[in-house]
Order: sequence, then structure tokens, then C-alpha cells
Amino acid sequence: MIQIRDSRGNYHETLAIYDNAGREIKEVRNNQGRIIFKNWNELQSSPPITFRGYGKNLTECRIYGNTVQNGTPSPQAPVDVVGCGVRTGNLFDKSATNTNNGYISDGYLKSDGSKNTNGDYRASEYIAVSPNQSYTLWYGSNLNAPSVCFYDVSKNFISGIAYEGRSTIPLTTPQNTAFLRVSFWARSVNIVMLNTGSAPLPYEPYGYKLPLTVNGTEYPIYLGQVETRRRIKKYVFTGEENGTIYSTSTSRKGIEITGITGIIGGDADIAILAICTHYQPDTRNALYRNTDNGISNAYQNDKIIFYDASCQTVEAFQQFCTQQYANGTPVTVWYVLAEPETGIVNEPLQKIGDYSDELSIADIPTINGINTISADTIVQPSEMYIKGKIKSIT
Repeated sequence: MIQIRDSRGNYHETLAIYDNAGREIKEVRNNQGRIIFKNWNELQSSPPITFRGYGKNLTECRIYGNTVQNGTPSPQAPVDVVGCGVRTGNLFDKSATNTNNGYISDGYLKSDGSKNTNGDYRASEYIAVSPNQSYTLWYGSNLNAPSVCFYDVSKNFISGIAYEGRSTIPLTTPQNTAFLRVSFWARSVNIVMLNTGSAPLPYEPYGYKLPLTVNGTEYPIYLGQVETRRRIKKYVFTGEENGTIYSTSTSRKGIEITGITGIIGGDADIAILAICTHYQPDTRNALYRNTDNGISNAYQNDKIIFYDASCQTVEAFQQFCTQQYANGTPVTVWYVLAEPETGIVNEPLQKIGDYSDELSIADIPTINGINTISADTIVQPSEMYIKGKIKSIT
């Protein structure tokens, strides 16, 4: 709360003070650099955050990531790693343009599965779907011949549905369907929406969002559109990684995978700085002295060591990763970066140990009175920070 004392010693609450040019003064410091006046307050705590405000927009809101893994992973029973964020309803990823995965840059698919060459059209990569399920495609045009095509798990063509002048296409996937591909007008790439269910949903981009809620109103933050500061990086193993045998003084063999750029190394007593879907994390000392399957990032930078009793050669581990990737359950590692990276990453915000991803936004609306800010996610942010004209903390 901002208060100014008059000549009688009475305090007067004010929203702002201004200089002679009419500019609002944010803060005043003395000759030692200490703040003696400020028109803002700040608060940092775990969400939800409740405070009294003036109805002025917050100047900053920072959201810190979090990570949950419910269970102990093993090569036979992987456990998913969940961060702070939720998947959007759109199954169509406009950035997925890998021609090896079905993308067509100069034409569309016909209902018999063949391609019609036309520079104004595109066809998507193979999109994973379930058999005998309802989906809805909306692409904003009234085309006739372009089609949606369905494929089995081996990506063999099953059948197709022509658009026939409809901009909204209801779909029911045939039995044995594992993938579909959609055709679209190139100019419509930014509005194509493919969602589950028999009715079209309002457009939202593919990927992850953080549904920030302010006083009951949701303000979705799409992580594929905003810049974040990342301390945690995700790596998906395909089986093509290079590795060597790592042996310890106790003759415990591990598979040392190189080229995992940016991972922090350390000594035997460091905290856990990497987690995995298939292997339990631990420090080097704990792992090489027992027979548990696990993962370690200890000792050297840019390397990860896997301990797996059933994979005693590099080739065996590569084959395991290749099979898991083909099964749709890839061996995936999240690790702490030696240096933070700033950019747009369409992934949930994570946290490992004392290191967390961070998102910062401005101009969050508030009301005059009690305000509550929360995140409508299963995994809640570890912390939130707000700054602005906050009257008091409740």
C-alpha cells in the first residue's frame, strides 16, 4: 500500500504521484540507492495467490515450473513425467513438416489415398488417433476433392473422406485406424483445427497452454507462442545415439551416452539433475554400487549413464531405445541445463531440484478489492511472483 504523510502526521493513500511533466513516478531512491518511495508491491508464493488490489493491471507475473512423476520407473514399466501445462484441444501441428512422416508441400490427398499435385495445397504428417472414435476437422475453406485419409499402425492406407464443399468435416475413424492425414489450403494453415468429439471446438494452437485464471476468468498462455526461460531440457531417445561402455571400480557396467548437449555434470554427492520415463534417477555413488536400473548424469558434462542389467552392450541399449520409440513409449530424459536458454518451447514448464523453467508476462488485469490468481493445471506451478499496485496481501 502507498501512503503519504501530511504536515499533521496523517497518512493518505494514493495510487500514484507525478513529476512536473505529468509522468508517473515509479520509485524514488536516496543517495545510497535505497528505495524511499515506490508505487508498487511484490509477492511470491505457491499458487493460488490472493491479494487486495486497486483494479490496476499487474506490471509483472512470473510463473515457475514444476514436475511430478508418480511412481518408480523401470524399463518394463515406464512412468510418465508431467510438467506444468495442459495439452490444447488441437491435434494438428502446423509446424510438423517432415516429408518422411507424410507431409506433402505441393498437393493434397484424394479419397483413394493418392496425391493430387497442386502448389496451393498441403497435406499433414501422420497424426496419431484411435480407432472407432469421433473427430472433427475445421479448416475454413469450401473445397471438394481434398480429403482426410486413414491408415493402420503400419501406415497402410485404409480409406478416405472427400471434403465435398464442407468447411467442417465430422469424422469417425475406421476399425484398425492408428493415424490420419488431413489436406488443407496452404493459406489456411493458421486456422486448421482437428479435435476429438463430434463438434468443432473454438480454435486454439497445437501444443501446450498454461491456463492462468484471474478472479475466475481464464487467460490461456500458449507456450508455443511466448518466450520462456528454460533450465530444464527434454531429450527423446530414438536408438540412433552414440554410446560407450562405462565401467566402475566395482565392475558395474553402464551405457554412457554422449552428445546430450548442455547437461550439468558433477561429483558423486550432487543432487538429482536428470529424470527419465524408464529409469530411476540417482547420484553416481548410489547407482554403481547396487543392481538397480537407473540413470545418472554425474561426473562429466554432456553425458548420461544408463544402468540396465538387460542391456550390457551399447547395441542392446540402442535396440531397446529403438523398440520403445516405435512402440510410442520412447525413453525420454529431462535434465538440468548448465546454462539457461531463452526462447519459445512448446512444452510444459518443468522443475528438477532447485532449477525451474520460468514464464514472465505483463498487464494482468485485477479488480479493486480481493483478487485471486491461480493456474488451472493438474501439476501446479511451484511458485508464482506478482508485482504491481497491490494494496495489501491477504
